[in-house]
Amino acid sequence: PFSGFNFMNPVGRKLYEAYFRCGVSLCLSNRLNPWAWELWNEPGIQARGELTNEFLAYLLRRYGQVSNANRAWGTTFSGFDEALRGAAEKQSLAGPFTDYSAFFGDAVTNFLADMVGLVRSMDRRHNVVCTIQPHVAAFYNIGFEGIDPFKTAKILDIYTSEGGLTFGG
Repeated sequence: PFSGFNFMNPVGRKLYEAYFRCGVSLCLSNRLNPWAWELWNEPGIQARGELTNEFLAYLLRRYGQVSNANRAWGTTFSGFDEALRGAAEKQSLAGPFTDYSAFFGDAVTNFLADMVGLVRSMDRRHNVVCTIQPHVAAFYNIGFEGIDPFKTAKILDIYTSEGGLTFGG
């Protein structure tokens, strides 16, 4: 889907599940024979801004308090909210960004694994193929979308990309 629902929020998650159930059901009930189920289009671009609360909870679980994160990151943030806002212009944001990439990458991978399972539970053909279509920049700049292509590729049958850039002359 190309929608910006927060898949980590219980309501957003239910919306995605309903979307997949409806789409697969509609295709199969109309005797369509899709060769691939594209589960998500540009996932990082869609969900990034909506995950602040979930990321804060992740940081609290991981570090407990900001002093522990500061030690790991080499920063002196007064709180996690300051690190997320980037308010301290002279401090490196590499630590928070690295943690965000791991957090978001794992969240996307887990979500996709669940959606692959949902699709395959409905489409019982032996050759069901599932894919996503991240933005092309995700292939050469993992941080652009925060998605780990190595992890997601392990649960998908095909790892595709949309255009977005001109290749060649």
